[in-house]
Amino acid sequence: MKNLSLLLAIPILLVLLNTVFDPSIVSAQKDDTPPDGAEEILQDQNVYDNSPDIPEQMDSIDTTTDENGKILDPFFVDISVGPQSPWNGKVPLTVTIRSKIDASRTEVTWEYGYGVSIDDTKYKNFFPLPKDTETTVTGYLKPAQSGPYTITVNVTDWGYGRNYSSTDTVRIDIDENLLVTPSHPNRVMLVIIRVIVLILLAIVFLVIIYFLGKKFLTWLKIWLKPPQI
Repeated sequence: MKNLSLLLAIPILLVLLNTVFDPSIVSAQKDDTPPDGAEEILQDQNVYDNSPDIPEQMDSIDTTTDENGKILDPFFVDISVGPQSPWNGKVPLTVTIRSKIDASRTEVTWEYGYGVSIDDTKYKNFFPLPKDTETTVTGYLKPAQSGPYTITVNVTDWGYGRNYSSTDTVRIDIDENLLVTPSHPNRVMLVIIRVIVLILLAIVFLVIIYFLGKKFLTWLKIWLKPPQI
């Protein structure tokens, strides 16, 4: 039993030490106070504000057209940035779309700089979106280099001989550890859950090794026992 306790304590200690020196946790817990002169910018552009700037009442809102009658704002579009995954480093970008027209073929596309990529395979494009209806799609940003990135989403309704499009933009800063800064309020909880899962997996693995080792030693003792004469 003492040997089992020692075996269980070793991986737990290693995981906890790894947690202490894990840059993702340090980044998640560091002071996110913006530098002088940047506070006003952050207030105007809170990437973690998950309240879409989309009116609840659509009936009294009309589209805007240019001098040729082309619709300039067919959709209300809003991007919200979720917590970065501690497992694969991806950042969910949820786009809330509410249509002000009867869109028959709606496409969602992304614009971003070199150094990041966005996985948009989790949703299908060219979907219908009737007037006054709302939907959400999610792309997953994967950082490869540090730096500031401007992410733009385009929502376009494609029709015969014409198209209508609306956009929204968000800025995301990636540090040298490929972590989003400032960190999302929920990221610390995700990191803690990851550590707990790793500890539980280590315990299960060692328990299995312990009991298999006992069976193997029992079999080995029987096999090595000299034959009785």
